[in-house]
Amino acid sequence: MKICFVSPSVGTITGGTETIVHQFAEQLSKKNEVTVLTGRSRHKTMQNNLKKGSYEVLTVPFWPRFTPMNNFATKLSRRLTPYKSESFSFYYNVFLRSKIKKRIKDMDVISTHYWLDSRLFSNLAFKLDVPSVFHILGGPYPKALLNVDRSTLYVATSGYTQKIINDAHDFKIEDVVTPGIPSWLFSHQQKERGEQEKRLLFVGRLQETKGLIELIDIFSKLSETSSNLSLTIVGDGDIMGKLKELAKSRGLHKKIIFTGQVPYDKIFEYYFDSTLFIFPSKSETFGIVPLEAMACGLPVVASDIPGLKDSTGGNAVLLPPENVDLWIDTIGKLLKDEKQRSNLSANGIKWARDFTWEKKAEEYEKALQKAIDIFKKGPGK
Repeated sequence: MKICFVSPSVGTITGGTETIVHQFAEQLSKKNEVTVLTGRSRHKTMQNNLKKGSYEVLTVPFWPRFTPMNNFATKLSRRLTPYKSESFSFYYNVFLRSKIKKRIKDMDVISTHYWLDSRLFSNLAFKLDVPSVFHILGGPYPKALLNVDRSTLYVATSGYTQKIINDAHDFKIEDVVTPGIPSWLFSHQQKERGEQEKRLLFVGRLQETKGLIELIDIFSKLSETSSNLSLTIVGDGDIMGKLKELAKSRGLHKKIIFTGQVPYDKIFEYYFDSTLFIFPSKSETFGIVPLEAMACGLPVVASDIPGLKDSTGGNAVLLPPENVDLWIDTIGKLLKDEKQRSNLSANGIKWARDFTWEKKAEEYEKALQKAIDIFKKGPGK
Protein backbone atom coordinates (compact mmCIF):
# COMPACT_ATOMS: atom_id res chain seq x y z
CA MET A 1 0.00 0.00 0.00
CA LYS A 2 1.26 3.49 -0.89
CA ILE A 3 0.28 5.83 1.94
CA CYS A 4 0.75 9.59 2.16
CA PHE A 5 0.35 11.37 5.50
CA VAL A 6 -0.42 15.06 4.95
CA SER A 7 0.39 17.33 7.91
CA PRO A 8 2.19 20.68 7.56
CA SER A 9 3.43 20.87 11.17
CA VAL A 10 5.24 17.51 11.38
CA GLY A 11 8.92 18.20 11.86
CA THR A 12 8.27 21.84 12.78
CA ILE A 13 6.75 21.55 16.27
CA THR A 14 6.22 18.81 18.85
CA GLY A 15 2.64 17.95 19.78
CA GLY A 16 -0.01 15.25 19.81
CA THR A 17 -0.88 15.40 16.11
CA GLU A 18 2.76 15.44 15.07
CA THR A 19 3.55 12.44 17.29
CA ILE A 20 0.61 10.47 15.89
CA VAL A 21 1.64 11.08 12.28
CA HIS A 22 5.28 10.23 12.95
CA GLN A 23 4.52 7.06 14.89
CA PHE A 24 1.89 5.76 12.44
CA ALA A 25 4.21 6.50 9.51
CA GLU A 26 7.11 4.76 11.25
CA GLN A 27 5.10 1.65 12.07
CA LEU A 28 3.28 1.37 8.74
CA SER A 29 6.49 1.82 6.74
CA LYS A 30 7.56 -1.65 7.93
CA LYS A 31 5.11 -3.20 5.44
CA ASN A 32 4.06 -0.31 3.19
CA GLU A 33 5.49 2.52 1.11
CA VAL A 34 4.92 5.56 3.33
CA THR A 35 5.45 9.23 2.54
CA VAL A 36 4.99 12.19 4.90
CA LEU A 37 4.14 15.44 3.14
CA THR A 38 4.89 18.35 5.47
CA GLY A 39 6.08 21.94 5.70
CA ARG A 40 9.64 23.12 5.32
CA SER A 41 10.97 24.70 8.50
CA ARG A 42 14.00 26.54 9.87
CA HIS A 43 14.06 24.03 12.73
CA LYS A 44 16.90 22.11 11.11
CA THR A 45 17.35 19.68 14.00
CA MET A 46 13.69 18.67 13.97
CA GLN A 47 13.63 18.40 10.17
CA ASN A 48 16.79 16.30 10.13
CA ASN A 49 15.44 14.02 12.88
CA LEU A 50 12.26 13.57 10.86
CA LYS A 51 14.26 12.44 7.84
CA LYS A 52 15.98 9.76 9.94
CA GLY A 53 12.73 7.81 9.98
CA SER A 54 12.08 4.79 7.81
CA TYR A 55 9.62 6.65 5.59
CA GLU A 56 10.05 9.21 2.82
CA VAL A 57 9.66 12.91 3.67
CA LEU A 58 8.53 15.54 1.17
CA THR A 59 8.56 19.21 2.20
CA VAL A 60 7.25 22.44 0.71
CA PRO A 61 7.57 26.07 1.91
CA PHE A 62 4.73 27.37 4.11
CA TRP A 63 3.90 29.84 6.88
CA PRO A 64 4.24 28.01 10.21
CA ARG A 65 1.84 29.04 12.96
CA PHE A 66 3.05 31.63 15.48
CA THR A 67 5.76 33.15 13.28
CA PRO A 68 6.05 36.90 12.46
CA MET A 69 4.86 36.43 8.87
CA ASN A 70 1.90 34.32 9.97
CA ASN A 71 1.02 36.73 12.78
CA PHE A 72 1.08 39.64 10.34
CA ALA A 73 -1.23 37.78 7.94
CA THR A 74 -3.75 36.96 10.67
CA LYS A 75 -3.89 40.61 11.77
CA LEU A 76 -5.17 41.52 8.31
CA SER A 77 -8.28 39.39 8.74
CA ARG A 78 -10.31 38.49 11.82
CA ARG A 79 -11.40 35.25 10.15
CA LEU A 80 -7.83 34.09 9.61
CA THR A 81 -6.12 32.25 12.47
CA PRO A 82 -2.49 31.04 12.71
CA TYR A 83 -3.70 27.47 12.11
CA LYS A 84 -5.73 28.45 9.06
CA SER A 85 -2.87 30.52 7.66
CA GLU A 86 -0.55 27.54 8.11
CA SER A 87 -2.92 25.17 6.28
CA PHE A 88 -3.76 27.56 3.42
CA SER A 89 -0.12 28.46 2.77
CA PHE A 90 0.86 24.78 2.86
CA TYR A 91 -1.90 23.77 0.44
CA TYR A 92 -1.10 26.66 -1.90
CA ASN A 93 2.55 25.59 -2.14
CA VAL A 94 1.57 21.98 -2.75
CA PHE A 95 -0.95 23.00 -5.40
CA LEU A 96 1.70 25.02 -7.29
CA ARG A 97 4.04 22.02 -7.55
CA SER A 98 3.07 19.59 -10.30
CA LYS A 99 5.66 17.05 -9.16
CA ILE A 100 4.11 16.90 -5.68
CA LYS A 101 0.62 16.53 -7.14
CA LYS A 102 1.87 13.69 -9.32
CA ARG A 103 3.23 11.98 -6.22
CA ILE A 104 -0.16 12.32 -4.52
CA LYS A 105 -1.88 10.90 -7.60
CA ASP A 106 0.43 7.87 -7.37
CA MET A 107 -0.72 7.10 -3.82
CA ASP A 108 -3.24 4.43 -2.86
CA VAL A 109 -4.59 6.61 -0.04
CA ILE A 110 -3.83 9.85 1.81
CA SER A 111 -4.36 10.61 5.49
CA THR A 112 -5.15 14.02 7.01
CA HIS A 113 -5.35 15.00 10.70
CA TYR A 114 -6.63 18.60 10.91
CA TRP A 115 -10.03 19.77 9.70
CA LEU A 116 -8.79 22.39 7.22
CA ASP A 117 -6.11 20.07 5.82
CA SER A 118 -8.88 17.51 5.32
CA ARG A 119 -11.13 20.08 3.65
CA LEU A 120 -8.42 21.12 1.20
CA PHE A 121 -6.58 17.88 0.50
CA SER A 122 -9.57 15.55 0.42
CA ASN A 123 -10.87 17.60 -2.52
CA LEU A 124 -7.47 17.56 -4.22
CA ALA A 125 -7.18 13.81 -3.70
CA PHE A 126 -10.71 13.28 -5.05
CA LYS A 127 -9.84 15.18 -8.22
CA LEU A 128 -6.71 13.05 -8.56
CA ASP A 129 -8.81 9.88 -8.10
CA VAL A 130 -7.25 8.99 -4.74
CA PRO A 131 -9.19 8.04 -1.58
CA SER A 132 -8.55 9.93 1.64
CA VAL A 133 -9.02 9.35 5.37
CA PHE A 134 -9.64 12.12 7.90
CA HIS A 135 -8.37 11.05 11.33
CA ILE A 136 -10.52 13.37 13.44
CA LEU A 137 -8.68 14.77 16.46
CA GLY A 138 -11.26 17.37 17.48
CA GLY A 139 -14.68 18.75 16.70
CA PRO A 140 -17.53 19.27 16.36
CA TYR A 141 -17.14 21.26 13.16
CA PRO A 142 -19.45 23.56 11.21
CA LYS A 143 -21.82 21.51 9.06
CA ALA A 144 -20.84 23.66 6.08
CA LEU A 145 -17.31 22.32 6.39
CA LEU A 146 -18.31 18.67 6.29
CA ASN A 147 -20.65 19.34 3.38
CA VAL A 148 -17.65 20.29 1.22
CA ASP A 149 -15.19 17.77 2.67
CA ARG A 150 -14.56 14.87 0.28
CA SER A 151 -12.88 12.39 2.62
CA THR A 152 -13.69 8.79 1.77
CA LEU A 153 -13.64 7.68 5.40
CA TYR A 154 -13.74 9.40 8.79
CA VAL A 155 -11.91 7.84 11.73
CA ALA A 156 -12.37 9.21 15.26
CA THR A 157 -9.44 9.45 17.64
CA SER A 158 -11.57 8.44 20.67
CA GLY A 159 -15.04 7.27 21.64
CA TYR A 160 -15.72 10.80 22.87
CA THR A 161 -14.81 12.33 19.50
CA GLN A 162 -16.92 9.73 17.73
CA LYS A 163 -19.94 10.62 19.87
CA ILE A 164 -19.74 14.41 19.57
CA ILE A 165 -19.29 14.26 15.78
CA ASN A 166 -22.09 11.75 15.31
CA ASP A 167 -24.45 13.70 17.60
CA ALA A 168 -23.65 17.10 16.12
CA HIS A 169 -23.73 16.12 12.45
CA ASP A 170 -25.94 13.04 12.33
CA PHE A 171 -22.91 11.11 11.12
CA LYS A 172 -22.24 7.44 11.54
CA ILE A 173 -18.51 7.28 12.19
CA GLU A 174 -17.85 3.63 12.94
CA ASP A 175 -14.06 3.54 13.15
CA VAL A 176 -12.09 4.67 16.21
CA VAL A 177 -8.29 4.55 16.35
CA THR A 178 -6.68 6.15 19.39
CA PRO A 179 -3.07 7.33 19.71
CA GLY A 180 -0.56 4.90 21.19
CA ILE A 181 2.51 4.56 23.38
CA PRO A 182 5.94 2.95 22.80
CA SER A 183 5.97 -0.76 23.61
CA TRP A 184 9.53 -0.56 25.02
CA LEU A 185 8.15 1.26 28.07
CA PHE A 186 6.90 -2.02 29.49
CA SER A 187 10.35 -3.60 29.47
CA HIS A 188 12.02 -0.55 31.02
CA GLN A 189 13.48 -1.08 34.45
CA GLN A 190 11.20 0.75 36.87
CA LYS A 191 12.98 3.27 39.09
CA GLU A 192 12.56 3.32 42.82
CA ARG A 193 10.73 6.56 43.48
CA GLY A 194 12.19 7.94 46.69
CA GLU A 195 10.07 9.24 49.53
CA GLN A 196 12.43 12.07 50.53
CA GLU A 197 11.84 14.27 47.50
CA LYS A 198 8.40 14.34 45.87
CA ARG A 199 8.19 15.43 42.23
CA LEU A 200 5.00 16.50 40.47
CA LEU A 201 5.03 16.43 36.66
CA PHE A 202 3.04 18.03 33.84
CA VAL A 203 3.67 17.28 30.15
CA GLY A 204 1.91 19.07 27.31
CA ARG A 205 1.55 22.21 25.26
CA LEU A 206 1.60 25.35 27.39
CA GLN A 207 -1.75 26.96 26.65
CA GLU A 208 -4.68 28.26 28.70
CA THR A 209 -6.92 25.21 28.20
CA LYS A 210 -4.40 22.92 29.89
CA GLY A 211 -5.22 24.35 33.32
CA LEU A 212 -1.66 25.45 34.00
CA ILE A 213 -2.59 28.63 35.87
CA GLU A 214 -4.64 26.45 38.22
CA LEU A 215 -1.76 23.98 38.44
CA ILE A 216 0.56 26.68 39.78
CA ASP A 217 -2.16 27.68 42.27
CA ILE A 218 -2.42 24.04 43.37
CA PHE A 219 1.34 23.66 43.68
CA SER A 220 1.65 26.96 45.56
CA LYS A 221 -0.72 25.70 48.27
CA LEU A 222 0.88 22.25 48.47
CA SER A 223 4.40 23.68 48.76
CA GLU A 224 3.37 25.65 51.86
CA THR A 225 3.24 22.43 53.87
CA SER A 226 5.79 20.37 51.93
CA SER A 227 9.32 21.75 51.64
CA ASN A 228 10.58 18.74 49.63
CA LEU A 229 8.04 19.15 46.80
CA SER A 230 8.91 20.26 43.25
CA LEU A 231 7.01 20.68 39.99
CA THR A 232 8.41 20.04 36.51
CA ILE A 233 6.54 21.43 33.51
CA VAL A 234 7.63 19.79 30.25
CA GLY A 235 6.63 21.52 27.03
CA ASP A 236 6.45 24.87 25.30
CA GLY A 237 3.68 27.20 24.22
CA ASP A 238 2.35 30.72 24.06
CA ILE A 239 1.89 31.16 27.85
CA MET A 240 5.40 30.09 28.86
CA GLY A 241 6.36 33.66 29.81
CA LYS A 242 3.14 34.18 31.74
CA LEU A 243 3.67 30.99 33.73
CA LYS A 244 7.27 31.87 34.58
CA GLU A 245 6.21 35.30 35.80
CA LEU A 246 3.46 33.74 37.91
CA ALA A 247 5.89 31.27 39.45
CA LYS A 248 8.33 34.08 40.21
CA SER A 249 5.63 36.26 41.79
CA ARG A 250 4.70 33.36 44.10
CA GLY A 251 8.31 32.80 45.08
CA LEU A 252 8.26 29.39 43.39
CA HIS A 253 10.81 29.94 40.63
CA LYS A 254 13.30 27.61 42.37
CA LYS A 255 10.70 24.88 42.88
CA ILE A 256 9.10 24.92 39.43
CA ILE A 257 11.27 23.69 36.57
CA PHE A 258 10.34 24.70 33.01
CA THR A 259 12.14 22.39 30.56
CA GLY A 260 10.85 23.91 27.35
CA GLN A 261 10.42 21.65 24.34
CA VAL A 262 11.83 18.15 24.87
CA PRO A 263 12.35 15.49 22.14
CA TYR A 264 9.66 12.81 22.25
CA ASP A 265 11.98 9.95 23.23
CA LYS A 266 13.47 12.02 26.08
CA ILE A 267 10.14 12.86 27.73
CA PHE A 268 9.82 9.40 29.26
CA GLU A 269 12.83 10.04 31.51
CA TYR A 270 10.69 12.61 33.33
CA TYR A 271 7.82 10.15 33.75
CA PHE A 272 10.11 7.54 35.29
CA ASP A 273 11.68 10.09 37.63
CA SER A 274 8.49 11.63 39.08
CA THR A 275 6.10 10.88 41.95
CA LEU A 276 2.74 12.00 40.52
CA PHE A 277 1.52 13.12 37.10
CA ILE A 278 -0.84 16.10 37.30
CA PHE A 279 -3.03 16.98 34.31
CA PRO A 280 -5.75 19.60 35.01
CA SER A 281 -6.67 20.11 31.35
CA LYS A 282 -10.12 21.52 30.60
CA SER A 283 -10.51 20.04 27.12
CA GLU A 284 -9.09 16.86 25.54
CA THR A 285 -10.28 14.58 22.75
CA PHE A 286 -8.00 11.77 23.98
CA GLY A 287 -5.42 12.32 26.69
CA ILE A 288 -2.28 10.69 25.38
CA VAL A 289 0.14 12.09 27.97
CA PRO A 290 -1.72 10.62 30.98
CA LEU A 291 -1.63 7.28 29.17
CA GLU A 292 2.13 7.63 28.64
CA ALA A 293 2.54 8.39 32.34
CA MET A 294 0.53 5.30 33.27
CA ALA A 295 2.65 3.11 31.00
CA CYS A 296 5.69 4.34 32.95
CA GLY A 297 4.08 3.35 36.24
CA LEU A 298 3.44 6.96 37.23
CA PRO A 299 0.16 7.52 39.16
CA VAL A 300 -2.11 10.06 37.43
CA VAL A 301 -4.37 12.79 38.78
CA ALA A 302 -6.32 14.33 35.90
CA SER A 303 -9.47 16.24 35.01
CA ASP A 304 -12.80 14.45 35.05
CA ILE A 305 -13.67 15.12 31.40
CA PRO A 306 -14.73 12.65 28.65
CA GLY A 307 -11.45 12.66 26.68
CA LEU A 308 -9.49 11.73 29.81
CA LYS A 309 -11.99 9.12 30.93
CA ASP A 310 -11.41 7.42 27.56
CA SER A 311 -7.64 7.38 27.87
CA THR A 312 -7.32 6.43 31.54
CA GLY A 313 -10.09 3.82 31.72
CA GLY A 314 -10.87 4.24 35.41
CA ASN A 315 -7.24 3.76 36.43
CA ALA A 316 -6.48 7.36 37.40
CA VAL A 317 -7.82 9.79 39.97
CA LEU A 318 -10.17 12.11 38.08
CA LEU A 319 -11.31 15.42 39.58
CA PRO A 320 -13.53 18.32 38.43
CA PRO A 321 -11.13 20.78 36.74
CA GLU A 322 -12.74 23.80 38.40
CA ASN A 323 -12.45 22.55 42.00
CA VAL A 324 -8.92 23.66 42.94
CA ASP A 325 -9.40 22.94 46.63
CA LEU A 326 -10.29 19.31 45.91
CA TRP A 327 -7.13 18.96 43.78
CA ILE A 328 -5.00 20.33 46.60
CA ASP A 329 -6.57 18.00 49.16
CA THR A 330 -6.43 14.89 46.92
CA ILE A 331 -2.84 15.39 45.77
CA GLY A 332 -1.73 16.13 49.32
CA LYS A 333 -3.22 12.84 50.53
CA LEU A 334 -1.75 10.86 47.62
CA LEU A 335 1.72 12.20 48.33
CA LYS A 336 1.45 10.68 51.81
CA ASP A 337 -0.16 7.39 50.71
CA GLU A 338 2.48 5.18 49.10
CA LYS A 339 0.13 2.17 49.00
CA GLN A 340 -2.52 3.99 46.94
CA ARG A 341 0.15 5.31 44.57
CA SER A 342 1.46 1.75 44.16
CA ASN A 343 -2.03 0.46 43.31
CA LEU A 344 -2.58 3.25 40.79
CA SER A 345 0.82 2.47 39.24
CA ALA A 346 0.11 -1.25 38.81
CA ASN A 347 -3.38 -0.71 37.39
CA GLY A 348 -2.15 2.00 35.04
CA ILE A 349 0.55 -0.22 33.55
CA LYS A 350 -1.96 -3.02 33.01
CA TRP A 351 -4.42 -0.69 31.26
CA ALA A 352 -1.78 0.93 29.04
CA ARG A 353 -0.55 -2.37 27.55
CA ASP A 354 -3.42 -2.37 25.03
CA PHE A 355 -2.33 0.95 23.52
CA THR A 356 1.05 0.30 21.90
CA TRP A 357 1.85 2.10 18.66
CA GLU A 358 2.20 -1.29 16.94
CA LYS A 359 -1.40 -2.22 17.78
CA LYS A 360 -2.79 1.20 16.91
CA ALA A 361 -0.93 1.34 13.60
CA GLU A 362 -2.43 -2.03 12.66
CA GLU A 363 -5.88 -0.65 13.39
CA TYR A 364 -5.19 2.45 11.29
CA GLU A 365 -3.85 0.35 8.44
CA LYS A 366 -7.18 -1.51 8.35
CA ALA A 367 -9.01 1.83 8.21
CA LEU A 368 -6.84 3.00 5.30
CA GLN A 369 -7.53 -0.24 3.42
CA LYS A 370 -11.23 0.15 4.15
CA ALA A 371 -11.16 3.60 2.52
CA ILE A 372 -9.46 2.16 -0.56
CA ASP A 373 -12.12 -0.55 -0.86
CA ILE A 374 -14.95 1.99 -0.45
CA PHE A 375 -13.44 4.27 -3.08
CA LYS A 376 -13.14 1.42 -5.59
CA LYS A 377 -16.88 0.71 -5.32
CA GLY A 378 -17.99 4.20 -6.21
CA PRO A 379 -17.04 7.82 -6.71
CA GLY A 380 -16.66 8.45 -2.99
CA LYS A 381 -18.49 11.14 -1.06
